[in-house]
Amino acid sequence: MFCPLKRPVLTYLPTLTLCGCLLLFGTFLSSLAHPTSLGDGIRHLTLARLLQEGNSFGGWGDVLYSGYFSTRSSDPWFLTHVLLMPLGTLDIAIAEDMLILLLIGAVGITFLLFLRTLRLSPASQSILIALLLLGHVQFTFRLLVGRPLFLMVALTTLTLLTVLHKQPLLLLVLMTIATLLSHLFVFPLFICLLGSLWLLSLSRKRTAMLTFLSALSGLVIGLLLHPQTSNFVHYVFTIFLRVPFLTELDTGTEMHSGIGRMAAVLTLLGACLLFAYHLWYTRRASWKEMHRRGLSLTASIVLVMTLGMLLWVRMLDFLWPLLLILLAQVLSLYPPIAKETAHVLLPRWALLRKYTLGVLLLVLTVNTAKTFYSFSTVNAENALSHFTDPLKNIPEKSRVLNVDWDLFPSLFSARPDLLYARGMDPSYDYLSDPDSIRFFAAVRNPSEETDWNVWLTELIQHIPSDYLALWRAEKRRNMIETLNQNKSLEHVGMSDRIIVYKILPSTEQSAQDSV
Repeated sequence: MFCPLKRPVLTYLPTLTLCGCLLLFGTFLSSLAHPTSLGDGIRHLTLARLLQEGNSFGGWGDVLYSGYFSTRSSDPWFLTHVLLMPLGTLDIAIAEDMLILLLIGAVGITFLLFLRTLRLSPASQSILIALLLLGHVQFTFRLLVGRPLFLMVALTTLTLLTVLHKQPLLLLVLMTIATLLSHLFVFPLFICLLGSLWLLSLSRKRTAMLTFLSALSGLVIGLLLHPQTSNFVHYVFTIFLRVPFLTELDTGTEMHSGIGRMAAVLTLLGACLLFAYHLWYTRRASWKEMHRRGLSLTASIVLVMTLGMLLWVRMLDFLWPLLLILLAQVLSLYPPIAKETAHVLLPRWALLRKYTLGVLLLVLTVNTAKTFYSFSTVNAENALSHFTDPLKNIPEKSRVLNVDWDLFPSLFSARPDLLYARGMDPSYDYLSDPDSIRFFAAVRNPSEETDWNVWLTELIQHIPSDYLALWRAEKRRNMIETLNQNKSLEHVGMSDRIIVYKILPSTEQSAQDSV
């Protein structure tokens, strides 16, 4: 029997799926009393609050008194912080929840816009959206920590869509925004450059040249509009582009291999290859047709990023959406290809729709439950009171030596009026001050043989400071007991998460005298 509501409902199914995912995430976030993470998200939101309150900001050198940015101050996330200013009026936990939903919405909407340009059924689009947001535990986890880099993920998706639809002038606007948004503009720039080569291979020389020039012009305009142009350029080309290759540093760097989280990635990549081969073998589509439709461009980008993920797990943020786009492109060439391939490879009982949907629903449910459980069980540890209380008696503009680089977002959010020694990945410390790495590595992996009194004296000599702050952990028990007995330190605050000492003037003076 014909149902007049069936077709309209089916048409809006992808949009409803995205809205349903946002509702699911929103409901979960509303159940948490504290920020989901003490990472980059609260750091960016704290700075946005300072800007919203009318404070000036000339770069991270205003906050950091040691390391690279203390010598060449700049704000690589300039436009991001400007866009986040409206959230500055909210409580940090609520602001982070809003930011997370906005980021998920941005990634989901741009992904949906891409799917709308392909010959896919609404049901297929809905499944792809669900896989995007819930199909990879690590990707969902990274979405929920509130890192603004997902604005660049959304912009990268738009850039690829613009290149494939041969609209080079729009790339000028996108690249200008990307350059001002953050130093991660290198991702859309890479797509533009690779897209120029793809267009050239199609004998579209004029479009290829316009694509290249538009991307380059957008980059130049963005750099010129940046408030710290020279320092920003210096940072991008002498620091940022070198950081991913410093994977040997034993200091807890985030630039570690993602090979242990590639099961889902390799599964989808294998599906893309299998479907593409089946299309060619059955003469549903030729390699030339696939190249003309842009599959070779997307596949090249995905291949580079897959290799990149072997070295850097953070490549997943860009790889997962683009890999699903590649799968969507393959399916759009001949939508029944998945069903035909399954008939060849799987037993008949496994082809029943109820089993297929059941397995998909089970995977998505398990992934979602696992992610939500992980955040719920540790949320109490993310209360900012763990950091505000130990720091409350420290005078404004005091220099706090946070030997743990990942402690910076929490301290900065609790007391943005203080100065801090470290705020970035250890790779940045190494590039600007190689000698400092030995001090930080000793703390990251404490040894029974380390003389912590000597370590402290040499550290203060290397980085003169007023206070010392570090994470509390079981493996640091001996270290903290030694520091507690050191007469050069005065205990000023402690919580379940951190411990803070005042460095007595005699310590700093003796360190300077020994130089």
